[in-house]
Amino acid sequence: MTDFDYVKKQISITDVIGHYVHLKQRGNSLVGLCPFHNEKTPSFYVSPEKGLFYCFGCKVGGDVFTFLMKLENLTFVEAFKKAASICGVEVSSEFENSSKDQVLRVLKEAGAFFTENLWKESGKDALEYMRSRGFSDDFLKEYEVGFVPEDASELVERLKRLSFSEDIIYKSAIFLNFKEGILRLSGRVSFPIKNVENEIVAFGARLIKNEPDSPKYLNYPDTLVFRKKNALFLIDKAFEHIKSLRKVILVEGYLDALMMHQKGFKNTVASLGTTLNPSSFKRIDKLVDRLIIMYDSDDAGKIATNRLLNMTDQFTCNLSVASLPEGLDPHDVLTKYGKGAMERIVQNYISGVDFRINLIFSNPSNTIESKRQKYRLAIRELQNLGAEEIEEFVKKVSEKLHVPESRILSDSERMSRKKISGEKIFYNLVNYFDRHILRTIIERPDFYFLLKSFDYSMLFNDEEYLQAAEEIFNMDSFDIDDNILDLSDKTKAKISQIILEDVPIIPDDQWEEILQLAWTRKNMFLLKENLSKDKDAMIEFLELAKKEKELSSKIARING
Repeated sequence: MTDFDYVKKQISITDVIGHYVHLKQRGNSLVGLCPFHNEKTPSFYVSPEKGLFYCFGCKVGGDVFTFLMKLENLTFVEAFKKAASICGVEVSSEFENSSKDQVLRVLKEAGAFFTENLWKESGKDALEYMRSRGFSDDFLKEYEVGFVPEDASELVERLKRLSFSEDIIYKSAIFLNFKEGILRLSGRVSFPIKNVENEIVAFGARLIKNEPDSPKYLNYPDTLVFRKKNALFLIDKAFEHIKSLRKVILVEGYLDALMMHQKGFKNTVASLGTTLNPSSFKRIDKLVDRLIIMYDSDDAGKIATNRLLNMTDQFTCNLSVASLPEGLDPHDVLTKYGKGAMERIVQNYISGVDFRINLIFSNPSNTIESKRQKYRLAIRELQNLGAEEIEEFVKKVSEKLHVPESRILSDSERMSRKKISGEKIFYNLVNYFDRHILRTIIERPDFYFLLKSFDYSMLFNDEEYLQAAEEIFNMDSFDIDDNILDLSDKTKAKISQIILEDVPIIPDDQWEEILQLAWTRKNMFLLKENLSKDKDAMIEFLELAKKEKELSSKIARING
């Protein structure tokens, strides 16, 4: 048994999660208030037997290492060591000096290689592109912007000379195929993504010319040392300025953040996309008084801003919003209108409450139906507010809609009572079957191998459950204890969910009906396109619909 396997068996998910969450026994599970979102009714469940957790409120789930990685913004290695420490288990020095340091060294070498290439003939177009976007040569050098060439032979030789194993190089995610020398980000401008300690943990990249079939920006996959949701671009450069100014500006793009720094707004960081975990700010939250969110002014940016504001209770600092002119991003403002215009935008930030109010009342219409819609939106939004925001929000809604504050609070309370508590979750018939099938293939090796050789896609109606099944079937065999670490976070969450719901395994005598139902639904799906044109197709579809109803009734006893 390896040191890793030994330590893993000594780690108790109950002890680790109990270190952060007050858990109470409920049946075979433990339950508590979720640490990943604000809630008053417990919807966070832990299965000590299976070593899994799942929140029925925010849909986060997985094993003990997923929990620590998400909550503490840790790499896998750090989460492993943290769990071992909480459980009082010693980790050997061999593991301490494991993959993480070597992966960081590979990334450092790659970063140097990319930076060198920006100033070579191969990087000529990339350099011209960055200059055309308003960046000076000195700035590009200081911020280690690079170019990822098609020819990786020099980097391959460099890594071989330094005796890095193929396994470590693979774990760094630099290459799509190391043996063939195919780099993941080839042909793009590269931006090193660093941690607070100034270590490169990943790279971002942008196309030099927009190509219809290729994404403009390419993000790095999660690795031993990098978690996209927990990363902040330019935190290494911004950290001391953030501490000094006690204020941080958050934008959503590489070029936006870089231009903010070039123009003097050095307390700016960027999220990698619009999905962000509050734990990203763990190192700086208590060092600042205010986080100013300055996402793009498009719909995606507004939705992401609202999502982050809904997590206000997970921050110590105040959350505010700096609104950009419609259709412009920070880079546009700085290059078209200058530093003064950006200073006015940053200084004129508004509160989270005012941002929500502006969003709800953006439609100037005053029809009765429009007012009803705004009221419904306001009641729904009220569910997401922190305790200190409710009074101000209710007062402003009352003034705009001429509705008594007492009625707004009463309607909000009534909606809260209707919300799912997490104790009982209802599903439609479609993923009702998907859940049972997924539970069966992870618990029954005989059905795992049976379905692996079968066209199992016919059994799934929900794309997420199908993707989870595909991930599981891609393995030679599957055992929860041995293979859970090899799964994506999304699949871990699915498995955690169905186990903590105690979804029953499909009995042997139900499989014939299950397979018949799969074929029936598949044929109904194929017939749908021709219903309006083909009379025979309509007749066949109706017959299949009747058969589907009969089969569904039979299988419904699974949950009885």
